[in-house]
Amino acid sequence: MLNRSMMNDPISLLFSQLKLSVELSVNAQFCGNWWVGKKQEARSFHLISHGECHLSINQIAVDTLNAGDIIIFLRATEHKITPLHGSAEQAQRCHFDGGIIEGSTGMLCGYFDYQNAQSQNLIDSLPDYLLIKRNPQSQPWIDPLLQLIQIETQTQRLGSDVLLSHFVESLILHAIRSYFEQEQMDIGIVALFSHPKLGLAVKAIHAQLDQAWSVDQLAKTCHMSRTSFATQFKQVSGQTPMEYLSWWRMLCAWDKLHHGESVAQVASAVGYRSEAAFARQFKKTFQLGPGELRRLDHR
Repeated sequence: MLNRSMMNDPISLLFSQLKLSVELSVNAQFCGNWWVGKKQEARSFHLISHGECHLSINQIAVDTLNAGDIIIFLRATEHKITPLHGSAEQAQRCHFDGGIIEGSTGMLCGYFDYQNAQSQNLIDSLPDYLLIKRNPQSQPWIDPLLQLIQIETQTQRLGSDVLLSHFVESLILHAIRSYFEQEQMDIGIVALFSHPKLGLAVKAIHAQLDQAWSVDQLAKTCHMSRTSFATQFKQVSGQTPMEYLSWWRMLCAWDKLHHGESVAQVASAVGYRSEAAFARQFKKTFQLGPGELRRLDHR
């Protein structure tokens, strides 16, 4: 749900709709001649909890990873992680119940996805992967999160998997925010949110989602001609103003349905006078009807 403070904060606005689901697949330490890698898998991440290793992406050497480094693949990308130094010993994958093994490399790995598939458009302007190197000075959030992850990883207490999933989700969001803070984004949704002129139209849409907006009306909120507004909007966002309006309405509709509002309430709140028209657009966007989503959420 949006609040007023989010309207002036493009990153909070993005995160309000970028809802992630995280699945852990590896929480172990590796010894010997081991390797971890994927050919063409879903979005994935690898956090180095202790030790060091070597990262290759698309069969090209990229970097050395140390404790606290995290690599996040926002799209399916071929990659491989191997020991920094070769070993003749047989590969071993060990849990942490016996403590940290000398010379081992600890990793927390898994997959993540968007609970709402349309959320992917929010970060389309980002690269295929984000490599975050541990730097407590410029990224003070890394060490506290890493410490929490190490505690849960090494103690394996009840509920650890759930807590680790939440900590990893926070790491991913921190990494995305750091990228946006370091890079000057000229295109994409965040650039649209923070654009000095086009951002006025976006704020108007978000504040009055139930209004029957036209391109002319949105152009007026920016004090721009219709043609100039429509052209610049497409250049920055990759969508026409009406495509963006429909897309944002569907994102918000999904969120409202997920929080238990009725189909009729949601249709009205996102600007549809006809519940049937809303249901058609929702199904076209998500390949399931609004009623189906409510039933899935309330199983």
